[in-house]
Amino acid sequence: MPLYRLARAADAPELAKLRWGLRTDDALTFDEGEKARFIQNFVAWMNRSSDKDLVHWVAERDGGLIAVMSVRVVHKLPSPEEFEGKIGYLANSYVRPEYRNRGVGTALLAAVKQWALSEKLELLVVWPSELAHSFYERAGYRRYDDPVVLKLRDG
Repeated sequence: MPLYRLARAADAPELAKLRWGLRTDDALTFDEGEKARFIQNFVAWMNRSSDKDLVHWVAERDGGLIAVMSVRVVHKLPSPEEFEGKIGYLANSYVRPEYRNRGVGTALLAAVKQWALSEKLELLVVWPSELAHSFYERAGYRRYDDPVVLKLRDG
């Protein structure tokens, strides 16, 4: 049974590998040098970042990371109704292929929700892929009207 926890600094190399899997669509063929450079750069980025508003939740099994979900905490401007409001932007959701459809993602998403409630976040926002909509909807997420967006560049 996996352990669900907040990531630690020592998890950076495995977080990088999970991010690589997400962004390469689990491609079996890729440039090993490019992957090694990405992992090195990702670890360096994590080591120099003291960003307390970006947290990574992970699923760990047998000492290795098998899934990740990252949350960017966004602080709202103070208002008369709530001075310290904040929301969460959920991104980087990934489960290693061999652990999919076993409840790992569902349990990790539940852990993220419990953490968000304890942090008094107003809501969690996610822009899932078309394939992931049903996963989030089963967890209680609902589609609302799209935000108004000005796309400044591809990325």
